[in-house]
Amino acid sequence: MNEFHAIDDLDKDVFVKEVDRTPAQMIAYQLGWINLILSWEQDNKDGKHVITPTENYKWNNLGGLYQRFYDKYAACSLETLIDLFQQDVYKIVQLVESYSDQELFEPGGRQWATSTPANWPIWKWIHINTVAPFKSFRTKIRKWKKMKGLVPLVTINMILHLLKRGKGGNAMGAYKNCTYSCPSGFFSTRRCCFCMASLLVLRHCYFRP
Repeated sequence: MNEFHAIDDLDKDVFVKEVDRTPAQMIAYQLGWINLILSWEQDNKDGKHVITPTENYKWNNLGGLYQRFYDKYAACSLETLIDLFQQDVYKIVQLVESYSDQELFEPGGRQWATSTPANWPIWKWIHINTVAPFKSFRTKIRKWKKMKGLVPLVTINMILHLLKRGKGGNAMGAYKNCTYSCPSGFFSTRRCCFCMASLLVLRHCYFRP
């Protein structure tokens, strides 16, 4: 989720060319599916017969379902969306850990998992509707940020470190004066990775106006 932290909340609903969702929609999509899975599970525990994805939306009308996701979280800030996502990921992890191996990996683990002709085991439902889409969103949010001219969060941290170390924000001064050993051992010199990387950042990166 670090990819979303550098985005201004004013830009959360902005579309860019070649990316089909806004940053807020990417997270709302994930929240929508995670909470659907959690609701299916709870309904089965309560003795209810589950129709997937919902009683009001069929598998051939997912566009309408996605819009419901977006509308539900439209008023949330990016910070709130990120917090909700982290909370819901914890819930889905707890759910996975609650299943036996047979329930998780074999077809028929829950009634809701048998609600389509595919009859997927639970692990596949969870993978396809949580892990798989977020991998694609990682690529999309990076492309979104590139189109908007945003510097990655780690780059911002490098710049802050550089300015703190340097005299008057002088990049070469920070590099020469820094004696912090790189904790990862990636750099053999006694000049830290933040300062060395910052030199490259200032040389090759650009900021959004």
